[in-house]
Amino acid sequence: MNWYIKVLKNSYDFSGRARRKEYWMFTLTNTLFNFLVTGVLVSTNASFVVNIVAIIYYVLMFIPILSVSIRRLHDIGKNGWWLLISVLPFIWFLPLFLLPVAQVFGINMQYQLVGLVGIFVSLLTIICFIVMITFFCIDSQNGGNQYGANPKGE
Repeated sequence: MNWYIKVLKNSYDFSGRARRKEYWMFTLTNTLFNFLVTGVLVSTNASFVVNIVAIIYYVLMFIPILSVSIRRLHDIGKNGWWLLISVLPFIWFLPLFLLPVAQVFGINMQYQLVGLVGIFVSLLTIICFIVMITFFCIDSQNGGNQYGANPKGE
């Protein structure tokens, strides 16, 4: 729980470094807290309340998750912009959303093309997921780097 509170206290600190332990303990605690709150609300059959509480929680946790992820990337010597690789698959989904709009205007798109885009996006998502998980699992760079001293004290 101390790691969770530490990340919340450093929510707006996008500089510096975060150890693996800090990142993963925050992620674990955040996930368990999310399941707990959602489980309690679902068991009371309050679906509208569940949605509202979940939305509020996700909005409030966006900045802390972003900051600890960027600091984790700094710890391995990567720029925080690497986090944008997680957004890349969503950009490729745009053609799938534009299909109904194109048909309204009389533009006939081939469904085979949309299927190929879907396969490409799925593979791209898997690759991006593997890259980010690998980055988050890599050990800290020894000594200091351009983002600060090693938080392990090595």
